[in-house]
Amino acid sequence: MTETTASDARKPRAGRHRKKERRLSAILRELESRPEERISIYDIAAAFGDRAFSAIMLVFGLLTMAAIVPGSSIITGAPLFLVAAQMVAGRKTLWLPEKLGNRTVAPSDISRLNARFLKFLRRMERLLQPRLPILFAPMSIRVLGLVCFVLSAIIVLPIPLGNLAPGFSIAIIALAILTRDGLAAIAGVAMAIGSIIFLIIAYGAVIALFLHWIGVAGGPPPPPGMDGGGPGHGSGPGGPPRP
Repeated sequence: MTETTASDARKPRAGRHRKKERRLSAILRELESRPEERISIYDIAAAFGDRAFSAIMLVFGLLTMAAIVPGSSIITGAPLFLVAAQMVAGRKTLWLPEKLGNRTVAPSDISRLNARFLKFLRRMERLLQPRLPILFAPMSIRVLGLVCFVLSAIIVLPIPLGNLAPGFSIAIIALAILTRDGLAAIAGVAMAIGSIIFLIIAYGAVIALFLHWIGVAGGPPPPPGMDGGGPGHGSGPGGPPRP
């Protein structure tokens, strides 16, 4: 299978350095207004330039949480899984196999995404600022990538409503990387840990209730007169009942 990189998807254009400095909300609005019927993951990566790693995580984290794309746990989870794996590996440039890079979403999907989250994103762009730079050292980025890798694995699993909290946690971590805001990174990791614990407890309780309902947990109740009292209890061969 032919494979390519995100940087190969589009040739460099004039003014690209200026485009790198544009706000994320402005780039999302531009993607929304594209005349094409479908927008590939290559297109999205190229639109964000050298911020492709965190931008892909942000866009698909929000798409996953919003469940805008039908079957989003697969369509949006696969790019997140691959990008997070490359972060853990310490790659400097984003690589995408052709089959995945050519997957598409409609501009209308981006439009619905903007309708739900653009105000939130603009507010975050005003609030977030560079701080705690040690949290964005190469090893720290790998740790953040590992957190996102675990969350993306959960998203890919067919867990009902299991994509909401992980998707939002990935989006917060992506925003933290984009803005180099260490406090936002800490908040995103805390949300990730909380969402994982919540899912474990919630679905553990569901499984326990199901097992109890089918009689596996406690076993069937003993029949009347066979309560395990031993000889001298009841009218069995152990003798007559005591007064």
